[in-house]
Order: sequence, then C-alpha cells, then structure tokens
Amino acid sequence: MKETTNRRLKGLKHILAHEFNSPIIVSLFCVFSFLLFFIWYGFKYFTDASIYSGLADDLSNQVDIVRYLITNQILFSLISIIVIPLSFILFGGLVGYLCELNLNFSKPSIKIYFISIKKTFKYSLIVGFIAAFIYNLCAFIKWGNNPIYSVFYLGIIILSLLFIYPPLVFVMFEGYIYQGKVFVALKNGFILFFQEPLVNALYFYLSIVPMVLFFVFSEMYFVYFLLLILAIYGFGFILIVLSNRIFLILDRYVNKFNYPKLYEKNIDIVLRE
Repeated sequence: MKETTNRRLKGLKHILAHEFNSPIIVSLFCVFSFLLFFIWYGFKYFTDASIYSGLADDLSNQVDIVRYLITNQILFSLISIIVIPLSFILFGGLVGYLCELNLNFSKPSIKIYFISIKKTFKYSLIVGFIAAFIYNLCAFIKWGNNPIYSVFYLGIIILSLLFIYPPLVFVMFEGYIYQGKVFVALKNGFILFFQEPLVNALYFYLSIVPMVLFFVFSEMYFVYFLLLILAIYGFGFILIVLSNRIFLILDRYVNKFNYPKLYEKNIDIVLRE
C-alpha cells in the first residue's frame, strides 16, 4: 500500500510540476460546468431578498407577499430539477478530463471534456437527480417554522455532506473509467469510500470548505474575492488533488487486482523522475 501511495503522490507532483496550467484549465471547466447553477442560485437569492424586503416594509400586505414568496420557492424548486442535473452532466466532462490527466500524467486535449460528457451521462444524471432531491427536501423542511424542522434541516445537510457527497463523486469517476452499471457504481462508490473512511473524509471535507465559507458568509465582500481565486486556480488545484486521492483508492482496491493494465498505465513517466 505504501508503494501505491508513493506512486500516486509522485504522479500528483508530476502533474503540478509539469502541467502547471492544468489547475487553471480545470478551474475554468468547473466554473463553466456549474455556471448555470450559480446563475440560478443568484436569481433565487436576489429574488428572495427582494420579497423579504417588501415584507419588512409593508406588513399590511403580508398575506399576499407570503403567497408570492411560496410561489417563488416552488418555481425555483421546479427549475432546480433541471438546472442541478444539467450542471452535473456538464461536470461529468470535467471528471473525464481529470481521469485522463491522472491516467496519462499529461494535460488532455480540450475536446476530452466534451467527449466525456456523453461518456459519463447516465452516471452524472443519477447523481444530479440525487443532489436535486436532497436540495428540494432541505428547502421544503426549511419552511417549517419549528425547532424540530430546523434540526431535521441541519441533520440532512450534515449527513449528506458526510455520507452521500463523497460516494457520489466516486460514482462519477467509476462510471468514466469502468463504464459499469449505474446501480453497481452507486454501491461501489459507498464501498470504496468506507475502505479508508477517515483519510477519505479528510480529503473530501476539506475540498468543500471554500464553498461552505462562500454560502455561510455570502453577504460579506471577502467571499467574492475568495470565489475569484477559486474560479481562476483554486477549484482546479482542489479537484486535481481530490482526483489523485480517488485514483489511489481505485489502484489499491480495484485496479491492482482486476485491472492490472490500468494500474500500471504510464507508471514509467513518474518513475523516471
């Protein structure tokens, strides 16, 4: 296992040292993939803020404003059922790009991104629908004006981040590499994550810290500077490191035993350094 770890760490070092602009390319693809989501979220945020402002200014029209707010929430929830899966479908192209980067230790051509969208489509679609379902469930529970609802709301978010988000990322990478059945990939995603849960958790949870900061402190100007850094370089660096960790797990528990050619692929590039 130590040899496999060293090999993958050398691979990561090789990518960052020799393909130094790859984090920028990955960041741009990441922003492109979720651009529609950010536009949708921005419209929702400012529309909600406008409605709440009207409610604060004119309590005499409270019933109509609350009705308008509920209608607005339903509309944006319906739109999310399209926007969130579509964002993950586009993100599937980036997953393919990252896979080729980790397999070949060299920057893939841009067209790999667009080819990979088709290759990962069914896996991205199921992951997107799961994410949309969790979002809408949280949005629905959040409307409950009761401490119990608040506990359920926070509980679902925490459990999703802890136990659903990491396996779903595994699913998308598995789908691109092995092209197996979707539900088999879902099962294997959870199995692989819990092979080394503590270290995997460290990688996955640290990867979402910047976005958690963005949503928690969304009303402060510094988070937009943080988002700019992430959009230019940060997303790429985080995803390259995270994908390297995923490939390490795949090498240890899948490739070494079932796909030896994949396990040894282009290893000589790293070992020459």
